[in-house]
Amino acid sequence: MFPYELIMRCTDESLTGDVIPKTRNPFTIGMDFGKKIDSTVIIGVEHEELIKYVRYIREWKPPTTYTEATNFIIRNYPEWKPTRISVDQNGPGEKPTEDLRVLGSVVRGEMFTKPLKESMISNLKALMLDGRLKFPKNEDLISQLHALQKVITETGAVIYKHPTSGSTQHDDYVWALALAVYDQMGIAEPTKPMPLGGSAFNVNKRPRGSWAFANRVIY
Repeated sequence: MFPYELIMRCTDESLTGDVIPKTRNPFTIGMDFGKKIDSTVIIGVEHEELIKYVRYIREWKPPTTYTEATNFIIRNYPEWKPTRISVDQNGPGEKPTEDLRVLGSVVRGEMFTKPLKESMISNLKALMLDGRLKFPKNEDLISQLHALQKVITETGAVIYKHPTSGSTQHDDYVWALALAVYDQMGIAEPTKPMPLGGSAFNVNKRPRGSWAFANRVIY
């Protein structure tokens, strides 16, 4: 799916992947959960007017639990103020997604259906082809992007595969990045997060058609 030449055109040596920007630009986080075999990965992207920059990458490898990753997000939320946190809600992502709901409407759980995965990967590749996405020379991100394969089955279904052995047998970085740059609805105005130390209350949720959008839309 991602030729090495295309990947290298999108790398930027000035990006370190370890700095959360203090910016008024939209800042989104993609989060892919792992458990016993796969890692949990978060990727943070700053959305400038024309180009999206991967500013932050962090991985938690097994046997570290995804609870540590969700606590890390919740703890840093007041400083980061992300516009959106998109998370893989499938499988092991169900509980941590619910744990993150204390942050309000910025959290968006995505169920990874085949059509959604196809749309997400197509969006990611289009951004890269257009030169609208830049990321650090992160070895894991580069190798996992390069290893991802698109397979069309005999029934015409599209599935995405990665090697089952070796150093590229994971795709956590790919899906965290795809989540961070994918949004069909644009950037929603976040509701106030739930007080972490107090009792629970219902977060005010707006109907899907009544979001207040920022002046940019993430495609």
